Amino acid sequence: MRLTALAALLLVLTAADTVCADPLRLSLGVPPRALGMRQPSWRLAAVDPEPSDDEDDKEATRGAGSGRSVFSLPTGADLDLEGGSLDRLARQPSELDVVAPPSALSERVIFRFSVGMGLEGGQPSGNPNLSGAALDESREYQRLRIYSFGDAVIGSRGLGLESLNSYLAAHVRLNQSFSQNTSALPSIYDEDLQQPLVRSAYAELDEPIALPRLKPLYVRAGRSYGYGLSPVHFDGLTIGYDTPALKLSVFAGQRVSLYGLDNDRFAEQGVVSGSTIRADLFEWRRWPLVVFASTLTFDQHDHFRTGLALRWHRDVLVSTSLRTLDRSLARSDLAVRARISQVTTINASLSNRSRADWGFGSLLIDPPDSAADPRRYLDLGPVLPRSFLSVRYGTVLLQNLDVLLRAGGALDHRNKESEAPSSFSSSYAEAGSAIEVHLRRTLRIGAALATRRYFLANEKKTDLIPGRPDALPVNLGSTGAASFLEGGLSVNYSAGARQFSAGAEFYARRYTFASEYLASNQGDVRSGGRFSAEGWASQRIRLRTEYDVSFNQLQMAPELRGLKTLRVLMEGSF
Repeated sequence: MRLTALAALLLVLTAADTVCADPLRLSLGVPPRALGMRQPSWRLAAVDPEPSDDEDDKEATRGAGSGRSVFSLPTGADLDLEGGSLDRLARQPSELDVVAPPSALSERVIFRFSVGMGLEGGQPSGNPNLSGAALDESREYQRLRIYSFGDAVIGSRGLGLESLNSYLAAHVRLNQSFSQNTSALPSIYDEDLQQPLVRSAYAELDEPIALPRLKPLYVRAGRSYGYGLSPVHFDGLTIGYDTPALKLSVFAGQRVSLYGLDNDRFAEQGVVSGSTIRADLFEWRRWPLVVFASTLTFDQHDHFRTGLALRWHRDVLVSTSLRTLDRSLARSDLAVRARISQVTTINASLSNRSRADWGFGSLLIDPPDSAADPRRYLDLGPVLPRSFLSVRYGTVLLQNLDVLLRAGGALDHRNKESEAPSSFSSSYAEAGSAIEVHLRRTLRIGAALATRRYFLANEKKTDLIPGRPDALPVNLGSTGAASFLEGGLSVNYSAGARQFSAGAEFYARRYTFASEYLASNQGDVRSGGRFSAEGWASQRIRLRTEYDVSFNQLQMAPELRGLKTLRVLMEGSF
């Protein structure tokens, strides 16, 4: 039934829409394929088409002449390899390999590393915490933590075997001073401090079969990420087929948890599998339409997502999708992106969440079944149906003044007779604006302001009796953040690419909290600053320092006077 409805929708769109010469520029969950290294200059010169006087012809020939879909992400040279963001190289015509000179070692091997040190901590204020206890630095609290860290990325393409690629990305963090149980800034690295974290480690056969129709086939084995319905980290196998018009992939393996959050239940049921399909109809029939679908199976739950994107007009792009959980509709989305002029755009999105949706992540679909289950610390209560609307408007004034306006909100449409309210699913309205001015191409000054108000349930306050324990609230609909107002100011200086840059940001946010145990709402102001500087010792060595500091004492943590962090690192790429 799902495929029949999708096919009927495609037929209606095809019959109603005319052929559009301007290709659709999208990237809808395309899985990374291989190391995206910079191509040699001779190859770029051989592939790029001649400039065309007509803009429509230029866009059409760019997609066909490059041998890759214009839906694709930017080349891997423009992406962050350290974070694992990789993209498949543009596929070149086979005759180029005959006349091309042999590739240098630098085109087949990549190595990137970063090493640094950090300090973080909070000075005790001498006041007790909210529970009335004082910090005991001799037994449980450490005000300063010193640690070192490092990252390494190593990859090869066609080294030893022409169709063999490999990739390794790892992180390590060592604490030089960690004598107490807690510190001001808890970290996910506190669980196991000495073990390196291997984010990715896989080998890949690219074009293992020489037959023309099977050349786009690839096979990947090892630790990697599966992209589609949602990013999945696993140890296993991925098989895919990648052409400009059609992209297919299937994967299966054991789910990976790097930070020690798994318990015995997940260790027994950690198998994850999924698939992705994406068809670019512009490459086939010159129809400005993209259709995609993906599946994910984990922890005895089946996820499915499908959608399409249509360039309704040269300057109007419409995309829609829906997601199901165990064959029940969980979420539907509609987005419209329109270009009003060369410097003005407007984006609008509408989402609707049902009771079948998961609130925080795929690990929180089922409620925690034991006190030792780490998921109970993120339990946000049952998912309630809610709709979201967001509108953003951006333009450029006087050629160097960027302006952004946005507004949005959420509407809780639960069954008020059978479902209790929750502060995590309440309705809200928000608005914001930002402005940035460019001065002489080296200096940028920006400011931002945003506010949000939550429409909490108006419940009767709990009767407080002195000397007796307070009764538990009936529900959480009238408890939590009632509103916030935040503002920020940023200054950035750049002397040019790979030279020197520095930036500073100052921010402040005022929360208003509501509680059944307070006669009136309580306010809390949180402010601070971020400072950074970056310089290049050479074309391959980058030095960077970052410093964060809070300016005022937190009412939610009266035992601390403030928080500070300092990080200094060196990064090299070869």
